[in-house]
Amino acid sequence: MRNTCADVPENQWIASEIQVHTIVNDILLDLIDWRNHAGEESERKDATQAIDMGMQALSNMCTSNTLVQSSIWQFFVRESQLLSLFLLFADPASVKYALVWIHNCTLNNSLQCKDFVDNITGSEAIASILDVFANESGTQTDNFELSYSCIKNLLISDLAPAIWTSLEQIENGGMSSVHVALLKALDGMVNGSAQLNVSLPNTSKLISGILVSTTKKLQTLLSTPEPQLDSSIQHICTFVVLVLQYLGVASQISTEAEISSWVDDGLAKSLITLLHGVSKLQPIFVDKSSSPSHDIKSNIFFMIRCDIMKVIANITYTSQQAQNEIRMCDGIPLVLSNCVIDDLNPYLREYALFAVRNLTKNNRENQMLIASLEARKVVPNEILTEMGVEAAIDPVTGKLTFK
Repeated sequence: MRNTCADVPENQWIASEIQVHTIVNDILLDLIDWRNHAGEESERKDATQAIDMGMQALSNMCTSNTLVQSSIWQFFVRESQLLSLFLLFADPASVKYALVWIHNCTLNNSLQCKDFVDNITGSEAIASILDVFANESGTQTDNFELSYSCIKNLLISDLAPAIWTSLEQIENGGMSSVHVALLKALDGMVNGSAQLNVSLPNTSKLISGILVSTTKKLQTLLSTPEPQLDSSIQHICTFVVLVLQYLGVASQISTEAEISSWVDDGLAKSLITLLHGVSKLQPIFVDKSSSPSHDIKSNIFFMIRCDIMKVIANITYTSQQAQNEIRMCDGIPLVLSNCVIDDLNPYLREYALFAVRNLTKNNRENQMLIASLEARKVVPNEILTEMGVEAAIDPVTGKLTFK
């Protein structure tokens, strides 16, 4: 059956019509049970070989045949537990056969992606795929590449919120290793060689909300007089960096209405709260040694200020609501204080200046606030000069003006 259906549409059709896949399903479930209870290594080896051939047969039945795919795929995500059981118990060398099958059935097919995510079998299988992705990360193995491709097929269909919800039900928490794996897959998708060029409004709304809730957790941990950088804070910071990197890209291509909805959910305020928290844990760092004895890039706070500032700059570029929200939560002085050189955050000064420019774009209240800060010497005049604006004393009224 495996060889008969390989690249032969007529045979794929016949196999589908006579429901061969249901027979293969029953055989494979029995083989998985046999292998899991086998006492002898030789028995487990024989069962594994037969299971692998069965998975290859199912994959070959669906390859390059979308109509056959739709029929067979519905059966396996709605009626069978084969995929989730196989991924849960398969040997690492065997996982690739299921991953190839899943990839072929979800590639450029949003309906089949949604079917996969919306069913418990699919949800369990997705959690297993994310485990493979996390465990194989950095190895560049076939399993790593295939698991990433499967996850990407689902993410590009804007299904991250449904996946996130299903993972919370399975993992009983929102910051597990599979959640981190999902964020890493998103990061790879938006920051890879082929950067994100389509808007994913549901995903972006989810990620914005995750930043808000995660910032609240960090704020609670930092509420002690002298907070320590323990494992809990480090885990949250890793989580936050991945979220910020996604938002840094998404905020460039999202509409003003989408960004306003993020601000309504508390994003702007959370960004300022987060910037305060990072400042508390890691002050501005300038390495004055001629030969640094440590790797700056390994620091958990490497680039995090830049990531925060990039999102602030992007959301205030077109959204006056975001501009006003940053002002109302006393964020403008903090943004101005980051117009400095920081060795942990290359280009922080440039990102901060860009954020100041956008905060003042067509916003008189923000302009006057910055002008008043300069009058009190809160912000150096050279920063205003680099922004291309000028603060001066009116000779008639004696008041500071902002041009």
